[in-house]
Amino acid sequence: MVLQGHHGSVNAVALTAEGRKAVSGSWDDTLRVWDLATGEELARLYWAGNVEACACAGGAARIVAGDSSGLVYVLALENVALGPPVETAWSPPDGSLAVRCPFCEGHPFRQIREAEQALGHDWPCPVCTNVLHLNPFTIAADWHTIACEEE
Repeated sequence: MVLQGHHGSVNAVALTAEGRKAVSGSWDDTLRVWDLATGEELARLYWAGNVEACACAGGAARIVAGDSSGLVYVLALENVALGPPVETAWSPPDGSLAVRCPFCEGHPFRQIREAEQALGHDWPCPVCTNVLHLNPFTIAADWHTIACEEE
């Protein structure tokens, strides 16, 4: 799929946490929000200068963007439906599965009970009860030191 609409170089692209929307910033002085399922432009914000960077913040519908004048903006998306954030579970050396909950403060890693049934589905965090969507695959965490500073 190609998202068409910008009339200048695209300098920045970010995905929302649930992976269904994209945000793009361009030298055409616009920041745009896209629906990745349809390719439809959902929102267009006009800037006073080139949009140089953008990112989506956590599980919330927030965008952080910077322009060529050095200003940084924090924007809240309203009336744009977002699904649950997509997270990938990882397997520590003990063979269990864990996931990072973007909503929880403090220790953000949660052990997944009934892990095999949870993968590829929505999963409520047992602490904050916010729903995450778990990828159907996992990452093996081997925890080997790959580099260290010599003393």
